[in-house]
Amino acid sequence: MRPPSIIWFERLFLGAVAVGLVNSAMVFDQLREIPGAQPLGPGFLIGSIAIGVVINLALWFFIARRASNGARWVLVVLFLFGAVSLIFSVSMGSYPSGTAGLLGAFGWLLQAAAVTMLFRRDAAAWFRGTRDDDLGETFE
Repeated sequence: MRPPSIIWFERLFLGAVAVGLVNSAMVFDQLREIPGAQPLGPGFLIGSIAIGVVINLALWFFIARRASNGARWVLVVLFLFGAVSLIFSVSMGSYPSGTAGLLGAFGWLLQAAAVTMLFRRDAAAWFRGTRDDDLGETFE
């Protein structure tokens, strides 16, 4: 049985992915207007979004369903890279305003909460393959 922290990770992380998809759909036309994106066409943009979703779902699967410690650390590195990118875009004044900015911030907060769940005591024991309670297999 998966520990509560992993179940919460799953909920928060998949929620963040869903928020990201909604945000991408809402700003799709604006993304197409970025000068560098025009020669590549909308197919490239859709493909980029799809690849991002596939990577996120793969990380979710290996973390939440297979207890992969390696996937956990890959997610942490990607999250930290995203945090640095967020700080940079806010400091440069290029962070989107309005609904897109709010959804982006909300998605980032969901991700932060999800990553935090991966380092709680019950989750850490689960990644190690040990349990920190004495119930063992009783309820599984």
